[in-house]
Amino acid sequence: AKLAMPISLVHQLTCYLRRLAASEPADSPSAVLALREIVLVNLAFFGLLRRSDVAGLQRSCVETSRLRTYAKLRITRSKTDQPIFSLGGKQQGVGQSILVPTKSGSWDWAADLH
Repeated sequence: AKLAMPISLVHQLTCYLRRLAASEPADSPSAVLALREIVLVNLAFFGLLRRSDVAGLQRSCVETSRLRTYAKLRITRSKTDQPIFSLGGKQQGVGQSILVPTKSGSWDWAADLH
């Protein structure tokens, strides 16, 4: 059986990556990659996404709310997409949109991200 990752571990990983990004110049590849990892880890955790869903995300698939309290993700193709029988039963990848919180209590994992 797969064990769920505790939120405390996600928080520790986010803090570590944020420190790593802060230790480098803002436009350095290391800092940019650390910020990208913060986004991916937290979107995967809070969005309950599979690895394949995260791997398929593109920048255009993510929108943040005006107050930055949630992110709207467009999952374009998913393992759970149902076949459309009028198209010969092929899986069409209709996808869906989900809302992912960017805050958990006082913890704002999306702070400082552009």
